[in-house]
Amino acid sequence: MKFRTFLQKQALAPSTIDVYCRINRIIPKDNAIEWLEQEIQKRKPVSTLMVRRSIIKFRLMKDGYTEEEAVSMLPKTRGTKSKMRDGLTKRQLLRYEEICENIREPFRTILLLLHLTGFRINEMCTIQMNQIKRAGDRYMIELMGKGGKPRTIPLSTKAQRLLLQYIKTYQPQKWLFQGRKTHIKPKSVRNWTLKIQKEHPELSNLSPHVLRHTFATSLHQNDVSPLTIQMLMGHSDLKTTQRYIHPTMDDLIKGIDRL
Repeated sequence: MKFRTFLQKQALAPSTIDVYCRINRIIPKDNAIEWLEQEIQKRKPVSTLMVRRSIIKFRLMKDGYTEEEAVSMLPKTRGTKSKMRDGLTKRQLLRYEEICENIREPFRTILLLLHLTGFRINEMCTIQMNQIKRAGDRYMIELMGKGGKPRTIPLSTKAQRLLLQYIKTYQPQKWLFQGRKTHIKPKSVRNWTLKIQKEHPELSNLSPHVLRHTFATSLHQNDVSPLTIQMLMGHSDLKTTQRYIHPTMDDLIKGIDRL
């Protein structure tokens, strides 16, 4: 049985399965537990180690061990706390948008929409045309997010304009962002952010996830309530949302001036 098929039988979300399969390829087939112990000794971030530990646990279960047996065989994770990911500053964001204008479609539209919607990269790449809804002059997108949780996200005027122009020009059928066979793959979008990083040192922190942080921080700076941000981000816990909100020095000054 293939690893992906086994994960599907565990009722994991498709986005989680994609991530696990991608990372699974870098974990050695032999001596995976010893490899994990070495990774722990390197004091890598706990969040990184936990994903790798889960993948090896599922490998063991696929080989016939019970979940309890697999867990007992694995070392405890001890690593550093994950680094706080800041969103792009306003200056960085302007530069980023300038660069994106010279990127070929559909990557131009995808990259420009990420920080305007806060969508996870997998959510963005797998949008189908029937998920785009209209209510009067407002367009919305119905998503099936992490953990299979549905949410409907209204688009801002700027995001709506980008989307409608793209649809008018390219007239997509099933997938909004059509690839060679199905939809554009998240890896292809990540490759573009890596390329931008290398060519533009001022955007060295760029990634699809940083663009998601940028969306949350932008909402916060415009006095959107944390509960609303939570709903737009598709988080089940407000504590998770709070990790995406990064007050800038201007925010701190604005706050202290209210005293």
